[in-house]
Formats: sequence, structure tokens, C-alpha cells
Amino acid sequence: MALEKADILTFVNGVLRRSETDIDVQIQAVLDDLSDAEFLEETDESQSLENGDLTLDYPTGFITVVSISLTDSNGVEWAPLEKLPGGHAQYRKFRNNDSAAGRPEWYSEFDDKFWLWRPANGEYDAVIEYTKRHPALSGDTGSIEFGDEFKNALNCGAAFQVALKFKLKDYISIWGPMYETAKEKMRLSRPGQPYIVKG
Repeated sequence: MALEKADILTFVNGVLRRSETDIDVQIQAVLDDLSDAEFLEETDESQSLENGDLTLDYPTGFITVVSISLTDSNGVEWAPLEKLPGGHAQYRKFRNNDSAAGRPEWYSEFDDKFWLWRPANGEYDAVIEYTKRHPALSGDTGSIEFGDEFKNALNCGAAFQVALKFKLKDYISIWGPMYETAKEKMRLSRPGQPYIVKG
């Protein structure tokens, strides 16, 4: 379920007793903050490899890679690529010593690209799963890509940002902690996120 700017505005005006008409800058600040926390995920299936190809491009808004999978021309999907532990320096060392093509199994990251080891020995379709930065809001109905499960975090964050803008100290002290609590709940609810047990 998509979240709407108008609903966030209504919430913020209600809890802060304001009559604002435009809080896009404050909503965008929250979207950016939630993006930095790597909550927004996307899948790019637009790229493919041909024989001898060395790289895949970072998708639009890319922050971090979740997985890169390749399917060959026979329809076989191979295990996700692994990141070279030695980074791009290790990739360069491999390439300097051996430039033969093969099935890509490893990658490094450099210059907004994934560099594949080995270079592709045929045609492959790529699926890149990644976390991304939320695009800038635009227009009256600027789309919010976070789903309904982020409603509380977006509402609390927007209330906090508007309170900061107008230096509403009492509301800053209320909505700042509420926003941090909402983010932490989202973090703990995400698969693969660490769960800390206090003893």
C-alpha cells in the first residue's frame, strides 16, 4: 500500500497543531534518512552480459548490493556472485595474471560498477538486488516508494523534521525519540538484521 504526502501532512499538522501546506523538504529528509538505513530495496533485471564483458553498472540510486545472480543462455541460474575479499586490488591482480574468460563467480566494486571475475564466457542475464536511495519527491503527487509498514516511521520523522524547522522545542523532544524508536522497530523487523538481546 502506497503512502501519500497528503496523509503525512495531515498527520503532522494534527499532532503539531500547525496549518502547513508544504512539508516536502521535511518528508524528503526522512526518506533520505530511511534510505541511508538501507530500508528501501529494489531489483534491477535490465542488464545482461555478452562474451568478454567485464562489468555491470550500478543501478539508479544504488547504495549497497544485496545479491547479484546470473542466468546463462540455457536458463540455468547460478549461485549468487561473491564479493572479492581483497576488493578491487584483488580483482586487478587476478586480471593482470590471467585474463581468460569463464563463468563469473566473483565481483569487486569500483567507479560505480561491479567488476566481474572471470570475464563472461557467454551470454548471461543479470538480476541485481540492492538497497537504494529514495528518489526526490516531485509534483503534487510525488510518489513515496516506502510501503505502509513504514507509515509510523514516516509520520514520526516528518513531525520531528517540521518541529526542527520551526524550533518547537517541546515537540522536538517528543518526536525525535519517537522517530528513533520507529526506525529501530523497522530495523528489528527486517529479515537478516541483527537482533540484540540485552542480558
